[in-house]
Amino acid sequence: MTEIRTAIHLTTKYTSGSASHADLLAQAIAAGLDAVITTDHNLLVQDIDGYAKTEKKTCLILTAEELFDRGQQPPRNRLMVMDTRHEMAPYAANPQQLAKRTIENSGLSFLSHPFAAEKTALGALLPPWTVEEIPDGIKGIEIWNSLSELQEHATNRLLAWFFSRFPRLVRRGPNRQACQYWDKLLATGEKITAIAGSGLGALPGASPRLKHYLLGNISNRLILPAPLSGSLAEDRRMVFRALRKGHTYIACDDLVPAEGFRFTAQARDENGNIGDTVILKDSVTFQVRLPQPAKCLLYRDGELVQQWQDSDICVHNSTTPGAYRVEVFLPWLTQDVTWILTNPIYVRPYVPAPLRDQLYDSY
Repeated sequence: MTEIRTAIHLTTKYTSGSASHADLLAQAIAAGLDAVITTDHNLLVQDIDGYAKTEKKTCLILTAEELFDRGQQPPRNRLMVMDTRHEMAPYAANPQQLAKRTIENSGLSFLSHPFAAEKTALGALLPPWTVEEIPDGIKGIEIWNSLSELQEHATNRLLAWFFSRFPRLVRRGPNRQACQYWDKLLATGEKITAIAGSGLGALPGASPRLKHYLLGNISNRLILPAPLSGSLAEDRRMVFRALRKGHTYIACDDLVPAEGFRFTAQARDENGNIGDTVILKDSVTFQVRLPQPAKCLLYRDGELVQQWQDSDICVHNSTTPGAYRVEVFLPWLTQDVTWILTNPIYVRPYVPAPLRDQLYDSY
């Protein structure tokens, strides 16, 4: 197993951004990233997927798109769609149809900015999704976006100017309303992957300091079965499979690098990593290993089940099925802020093997 640092939700000069794909790759290499996934607005840029290399670093770029109805002003109900290999903009006006077509094309759809602020001093206008509008069949949700977090604290023009130059001062953590909705979905038994977004490219005139922050503040650490090989087809398959399966966690590497973090589960007959399903026969033991002592919280279906203070090794034994996820906090300025947030390990009740394959289709 190996991990790669990935930035998702960036735009280029083809739509709302100012940088080319080559520019983004150069910036990503400078930030120590292994991969980036661009999401230009209502446009799947073709024949761009590939690599940039330096003597010390290689970075993969994959293209996706963020879709919304341009006929509505302001545009609303945004979905990030990945791994379809087809342009999906013709379906953007109908989110349910878009989600259905994405599934038919073996793609992934993620709620984008699901509960963002409607208006800020930076001029952002992102009407949030309502629960009634959210389509069936989504595979993921963006629960933390660096640009949205900054915009939500820029309540007047003076703060907007100040935070655009000192963006680290707005660092708080994921959108709590989005986390609550995600936990609600998990509690129903759905498998939904949480991701973090950059927002780089969506703010015209951003300073170099702000661009660096938006690219490097939070990353999606994808857990892959092998390192990126340089084979585009194979690497693309591994990256999107990790997102599909939830083999990823969010890390605020700009706070402290998350190298060495582990969240695993041991059942009687099997072990599980982030995104895996394990079958409960008698009990399951969860282990969390942190790069340094921190405050660590373990949730099951959104309910806090155990908390550790200033620990680097955390162990919990459970006999209850559910979706178990971890959130880790470090002190920042005057408060604790999120450092690491994982996707769940899914613990399912034991059933005989033939029925298990039907009930747990992604087991």
